[in-house]
Amino acid sequence: MITIVPASPEERAAICEREGLPTASCLILRDGGEPAGCLCYRVEGTRLELLVVRGEDGLFQEGLVRAALNAGELDGASEAFCRNADMEDLLNRLGFRREGDALSVSIRSFFSGPCGSHHN
Repeated sequence: MITIVPASPEERAAICEREGLPTASCLILRDGGEPAGCLCYRVEGTRLELLVVRGEDGLFQEGLVRAALNAGELDGASEAFCRNADMEDLLNRLGFRREGDALSVSIRSFFSGPCGSHHN
């Protein structure tokens, strides 16, 4: 079974250190109990910044992005953005659009359509 859960404090510290992040919220995707991906993000006010995603599979990465947008919305974010060029192809497929130096999306509009409706 695949699950996506918040990282424990120890897992979060290890992921942030590995990724060179001073601090971030982290989600871990587990496939049958084994870690198979993670995503780091931070919420500041109404904006959620996606920092890095790691995963063995594109669908796992998509699931992590969706879970982070959901978590961010629950924390009060209404917009998500990302400046990490390594995530550009993934986020373009999910409906993010370039605005200046970042890709962004309204979280409400992201979740307003049927699942998979954001793919090009």
